[in-house]
Amino acid sequence: MHLRPKSTKIDHALARKIKAIHIEPLNMIVTPKQSNGQAMMKEKAHRQASHYREELEALNKAYVEIEQKLKKVETDLMN
Repeated sequence: MHLRPKSTKIDHALARKIKAIHIEPLNMIVTPKQSNGQAMMKEKAHRQASHYREELEALNKAYVEIEQKLKKVETDLMN
């Protein structure tokens, strides 16, 4: 298991793509053809997507902080 990804560009690009995904609001328009179950499944999917987005943002923020600390340690070692 690698603690550090081989390419941070890929990770940041992926994070940007995931953040850019548009998620429909919870009060989505439910057509008469849709059953109550389908509407509930859409709401559940929205909640899961929101949760995953928040989780990804937290992980990305932690990753950036670790990168900054690592750069600081590297510059301190060079001095």
